[in-house]
Amino acid sequence: MIEITLIDANDFVLSTTLDNDSFKLRFSWNDTGAYWTLGIMDDKSNSIIRNIKLVPNYPLLAQHRISSLPKGEFICVTSNAAIARDDFIDSKAHFVYVPEDEFDGAV
Repeated sequence: MIEITLIDANDFVLSTTLDNDSFKLRFSWNDTGAYWTLGIMDDKSNSIIRNIKLVPNYPLLAQHRISSLPKGEFICVTSNAAIARDDFIDSKAHFVYVPEDEFDGAV
């Protein structure tokens, strides 16, 4: 499991390597709806998928199996019922990537 550290901003892109492939992850805070979304791009900033709502303790890619996506799963680990704007900064929530060989479907 790899924890991906988010920064204190409403909209930002992080570069990361997952399963030996480079990706850019875009995180956006929706102030009106009070939720985060995730977008995934390849290393050349070509969009693979956009606007996945970050929800607690659920495999975020489960419904989006596209060959160009990372093979594992992203999960927002928290004991809260919802993820607030500052939860990743305050360590109330953690954004993790679980490689395919470690993911058994249980959260």
